[in-house]
Amino acid sequence: MGFKSKAAVAVSGALTAGAFATLAGAIPAGAATYGTEQSLNGVVFAVGNNAALVGAGHPGQNTEFSHSEHRGTVTFSTGNNRCITDGRGGLSLQHCNNNDRSQKFDEVGNGQYVALWNEGSHQYVTEHGNNRPVTTENVRRDRRGHLNFSRSQEWKWTTFNIGGGNGGGGNGGGGNGGRSVTATATTRITNHPDGGHGATNPIWAEDNYNRTVTIKLVGSAPLSACAAGATHCYRYTGTLSDNGTFAANVGNDAPNQSGGYLSSKEVNPQARGTMVGNAPEDFYASSNHPNAALVDHTLNNHGVAATGDETTSAWVEQFFPAGTQFGSVGLPTYKWTYTTTNLNHTQRWVDSSGNNDGNDPSDGNITG
Repeated sequence: MGFKSKAAVAVSGALTAGAFATLAGAIPAGAATYGTEQSLNGVVFAVGNNAALVGAGHPGQNTEFSHSEHRGTVTFSTGNNRCITDGRGGLSLQHCNNNDRSQKFDEVGNGQYVALWNEGSHQYVTEHGNNRPVTTENVRRDRRGHLNFSRSQEWKWTTFNIGGGNGGGGNGGGGNGGRSVTATATTRITNHPDGGHGATNPIWAEDNYNRTVTIKLVGSAPLSACAAGATHCYRYTGTLSDNGTFAANVGNDAPNQSGGYLSSKEVNPQARGTMVGNAPEDFYASSNHPNAALVDHTLNNHGVAATGDETTSAWVEQFFPAGTQFGSVGLPTYKWTYTTTNLNHTQRWVDSSGNNDGNDPSDGNITG
């Protein structure tokens, strides 16, 4: 995406397979993307004495992990090949082993926050407050058999760059003075055209969903991280989360056109179902005053591809006034899952940054 001013944005496509194929280059060269899990209470993973996992009040020193996900199973590792492991002594950092189930955590639930279930201990990751050990615990089911998670057992992945924060000189004295700034906005989006990999009629479905985006001001950043002409520059992290439904366009190309799915079409009965997606945000802006009131409350796409800051990749720009300069706006990683609810045999298609944008035979398909 490179650098740009809000007034000059013209990016087409959103949620379309392949729309994010070039976004990996948006991260500045040499800035390894790491992050941490943050609970609904605001507590994050941190490394304590003897490689124990403890809670911290905010991302910072000793909270950076890489996040490796394979179909909802996550591994958290550090740069020296140590992974979060659930053993007899509790959660700790041990040598990474791809075959060790105690290092694999299944994401349970949909949306911005999920529970983390360890495949070895069969327990759920739980925080107990700042500077207290992060543990795994059993979760009882309610009378209806539903798992009842507390705020301390629901987590979201928050990304940031090692060495980030108060990023360096050239800021013109425009620091944020240490204040915490977070903005959240939810938009109801209707009649959104959803594109796949078809060559003739790629708009395979129309979506109706709620989009919730949260951004957080991390701190000042070098002017070089924002577009030319910026007098201040700030780094933001955040999350984008979609939850809604889709209805296939019968007769159009199916979303997956790889392998045996080549030339597949949407057929009757019309496929309908749920769509759930999420992506981390990590970008730069010349303003340190994001305003959720500037974000669309409702958006009807009328079946036409979104443009400008109404696209998924540039959505965070809506939080800022005209004239704001941006850098590295985009979604290097993302995942949307579509599941039918009206067919005799459930069909599922996964479109993500880690699976060839949903155009691989193992990604499933939806055809009706």
